Amino acid sequence: RDLTINAAKTALDRVTLSLKGTTEAMNLNASARGWADRPFMVKATGPISLRDGSQRASLTIDGRYGRDVIASKGPIEIAMTPDALDATGGLTVGAGAFDVNWRRKGDALDAKLAMTKAPARLLGFLSPRFRLGGDISGNVTLTGSRSALRGDGRIDLNNLGPDGAEGSGLNGALTFALLDGRIRANLDAKSNNGLSIKGDADVPASAAAQPFKIEFNPNAKASGRLSVQGPAKDGWRVFGPTEQSLDGDIQLDVTLAGTIGNPDLSGAGTLANGSFEDAATGIKLRDLTADMRFAESTLYITSITGRDKNGGRADAKGQVSFSDKGADANVAISMKDLRFLDRDEARAVGSGSLVYRAIPGEAARLTGEVRADRVDFAPLNSQAPIAQAIPVQHINVSSRFGRRRAAIEERPGKPFEVDVTLKAPARVFVRGRGLDSEWSMNARLQGPLSKPILSGEADLIRGEFDLLSKRFELDSGRIAFNGDPMQANLNISGSRAATDLTAYVAVTGTLSVPKIALSSSPSLPDDEVLARVLYDRSTTQLTALEAAQLASGLAALSGNQVFDLAGAFRTVGLDRVSFSGEGGAASVSGGKYVAKNVYVEITGGAEGEPAAQVEWEPKNNLSLVSRFTGAQTSRFSVRWKKDY
Repeated sequence: RDLTINAAKTALDRVTLSLKGTTEAMNLNASARGWADRPFMVKATGPISLRDGSQRASLTIDGRYGRDVIASKGPIEIAMTPDALDATGGLTVGAGAFDVNWRRKGDALDAKLAMTKAPARLLGFLSPRFRLGGDISGNVTLTGSRSALRGDGRIDLNNLGPDGAEGSGLNGALTFALLDGRIRANLDAKSNNGLSIKGDADVPASAAAQPFKIEFNPNAKASGRLSVQGPAKDGWRVFGPTEQSLDGDIQLDVTLAGTIGNPDLSGAGTLANGSFEDAATGIKLRDLTADMRFAESTLYITSITGRDKNGGRADAKGQVSFSDKGADANVAISMKDLRFLDRDEARAVGSGSLVYRAIPGEAARLTGEVRADRVDFAPLNSQAPIAQAIPVQHINVSSRFGRRRAAIEERPGKPFEVDVTLKAPARVFVRGRGLDSEWSMNARLQGPLSKPILSGEADLIRGEFDLLSKRFELDSGRIAFNGDPMQANLNISGSRAATDLTAYVAVTGTLSVPKIALSSSPSLPDDEVLARVLYDRSTTQLTALEAAQLASGLAALSGNQVFDLAGAFRTVGLDRVSFSGEGGAASVSGGKYVAKNVYVEITGGAEGEPAAQVEWEPKNNLSLVSRFTGAQTSRFSVRWKKDY
């Protein structure tokens, strides 16, 4: 029957068990499927005998873990009595192999485990952090009695790196020995690019053969040392998150004393000539440097500094305390003119202060406030796909489909959460499908970083809607955020006066699926309104070329793309570009912010005189505007606004 078992790192979706025959001669047919970083399925078949207090089984194993096929080399033999356990056999997993010989009689244990070229991605079964390529070989031997277990082993690492990625991986060996209640281990690994990781440890452990256990003692004396030198990227590829990258010259030397539960750390670490990239936000830092030191049970981050390509700066300092409960981090982060968002649909530059807090057993959190100096948001530029996805509801399907999806969404590990306030008094530019506008914004980003919730509002400062070079001045506008940023609700209106009517445009819907509608006073059909706006004539009076342009305009209203000439001009660095054809005289206007609150716009055309306008906003609701023309005339005005 269906059985759901959610363990710390594994989700079992379906388990089946079938036994046929007598207790002295039964046939087993068992299977299990689930998710542990990737889907797995395993089957076991074979005879089982339960006789006179003893149990024997001869099992054949097959299945799959991700893309790796699992198969037993031959029957896996298991024999149990009240005071003994024997298990021998071998498995192949992908291109690797595992062999086990486990013999316990009374209090004595003699065990040998070996693996040959086992795929490193199998470590994902233990933790989703390890999504590795390369392979691992080695052997482990354990012998001893009830309270005097001893052993040794060696693990060889071959080209460990991100699964499926090319590049220099880690190669090396981990050796260890269990003797007299202590585990002594040594690690020596290198990459082809020159990264060197060396370490040794001597830690207390409680080990016994019956019942079998090996566990660390957090209160006994421990010692160790770790040294890391070389290019950081080769180590990050193994131990860091796959959605981020870190490079630079790392130097780290740490010594461990005290106990595991209350460590006494000493040493220092540096990073020079570094770089960092985050795929989710698009953040790219260069000239990255870091200085840190270890004292007692704390890592002190003296400074972390990085810059973006335009000179924006990020700084961080804080501390991380270690205990038997885990790591407690408290790091302050400051930004100055930093490009903190750099994606195809959105770019943002700003300053602010943030705090990263991680408490053992709780979700890590990033809190604070960011003031955006400039935001360019162009979610409306993409054309709607020709083929739309058809909603499908599955019925009468095995529960494993839904269970597996839940296992993916609820992957092991604490989520990373954010609670950041975003403020922008101006210079939030929203563009696309003829819309060219500037906004102010006051919003809050909350929830898991993988799927944050954006709440708040953006209010129109100025803007226009351009349809085939005919400009509708925007009269009002508000964007309401309440969840997914791309599902923000639009409420934008604009108008344009024609010879015998006033046309109105309304943009509603969401950022991902905007809806554009025309109306007029007096009321006319859409095509007639558009003809009057574009050509000051009725649809019955249009030429063939004008009729084609009218069809293009109607297509734009339906959501299809039209050529955006103003967008082409903005690539040269202007913040706003607009075209006008009032009275048959063509003109073009281009504007740019020359300082944080100073906007300059130049207008020129085939006829008339050129003009320049300077707007200064000393306060959020107050603007001073000065306009000059070629005839040496000037005009000065004061604009004041207040929301009710």
